[in-house]
Amino acid sequence: KSGVCVSANSSIATVTVDAASAGGSVSGTTMVCTGTNSTTLTLSGHTGTIQNWESSTDLSFSSPTIIMNTTTSYIAEDLTSTTYYRAVVKSGVCDIANSAIATVTVDAASVGGSVSGTTTVCTGTNSTTLVLSGHRGMIQNWESSTDLSFSSPTTITNTTTSYVATNLTATTYYRAVVKSGVCDIANSAIATVTVDAASVGGTITFLPINCDEEELAKLTLNGHIGSILKWQSSETMDFMEFTEINNTSNMLTVENMTESTFFRAIVKSGICAEVASEVVAVAMNPIFGEEGDGSLPCPEKVSIPGVFNRQVPTGTYRAASEITSSAIVMPGNTVTYKAGESIILHPCFHATAGSNFHAVIESCVIPKVVIENDEIVEQAFIEIPTQISQEPLTFKVSPNPFVDQAKLNFRLPQDDLVSIQVFDQAGRMIKQPLSLQKLVAGDYEILLTNEQFQGGMYYVILQTSTERIVKKGHD
Repeated sequence: KSGVCVSANSSIATVTVDAASAGGSVSGTTMVCTGTNSTTLTLSGHTGTIQNWESSTDLSFSSPTIIMNTTTSYIAEDLTSTTYYRAVVKSGVCDIANSAIATVTVDAASVGGSVSGTTTVCTGTNSTTLVLSGHRGMIQNWESSTDLSFSSPTTITNTTTSYVATNLTATTYYRAVVKSGVCDIANSAIATVTVDAASVGGTITFLPINCDEEELAKLTLNGHIGSILKWQSSETMDFMEFTEINNTSNMLTVENMTESTFFRAIVKSGICAEVASEVVAVAMNPIFGEEGDGSLPCPEKVSIPGVFNRQVPTGTYRAASEITSSAIVMPGNTVTYKAGESIILHPCFHATAGSNFHAVIESCVIPKVVIENDEIVEQAFIEIPTQISQEPLTFKVSPNPFVDQAKLNFRLPQDDLVSIQVFDQAGRMIKQPLSLQKLVAGDYEILLTNEQFQGGMYYVILQTSTERIVKKGHD
């Protein structure tokens, strides 16, 4: 105001006050798998203008990477390591402000690794340790399959690096399932446990011989499992001493023999233990005589070729199951063949006029052993009936053949005394599960383990006061 003049205002000066910069917050914190990935980050709650975004591989943003983006959203793609993100905001002349940090955690890709322990085992009782190594991620479980494609795998609840596969009966494939963070699962390399079938010695049959040649017998092995390692011959049925025969085929031709001889084949399946086939005999004389005469128990099968131009000596020849003959019964000779199941006369066989020949289906003999206080108090010959008892007394051996154990199941129709004995082919008693034990009527089961047995054929005899049943079993 000048003097008495009217007052006057100056021109206006404006002081503009900007709101303080506020960085806001970024949503989108997440986890991704390395490689191909995509995450949308969104800024909200900020005050000011977005100047840019920043990323860093360390939380302190010591050397941030400037991202030229002034929008409220940013797409982080194809990350290979954990990365931190923030937006830079400026309100007017105010200092810049950084938003809160969003983290995109990057998980390394799952790596299945490899499994050691690939091996070969024999069916039945076996154990293999499998170990996973070189993997990345957490073990979710293991899987097994009987086909290499794992079309229908079996899930094994195991999250450790090792697994013990036991008692396999078929070739089985194994793998571990691994997962790293949010990445897809990865399967390990496959380990294979190959299972070899148990060795089975098989049975021997006699083929017809060539009558015009010096063949005495043709033996052929059937029903065996595994490779034939060799054949063996022995003068005794127990093969305590034997001669190796270098022959790996399933057929053996016997020539130039003057003494009765026992034969068997030795078979081995993969890494399984070798086993012997059934024992058969080529009889040049009647060494298997009548019950109670002190002779050895007769073998399962006997071939009788005759001696000296196929002439069969006088006497009785016995077999538990089968006799085959290509011999000639000369005038004045009396020859009897007794077998439990069959007598086969090959084309070479001839009973001449004036000879006396008998073929009889009749039982054989094996030793009967009575044990008291772990000592043998009686040993004699008992007859094996050729007819197996039917109901009401029943008796079953299963499985047959058996590997680890066999079950003896029988039904007793009435209270009775029961004995069960197990003999090998040489007539030796291997085990006596029951010895004249008084049992009440009912169903029974007895478990036999293979600890007492070697591969081969065995006779299991169940006897009551009125009946006897004989079963043949193979280990």
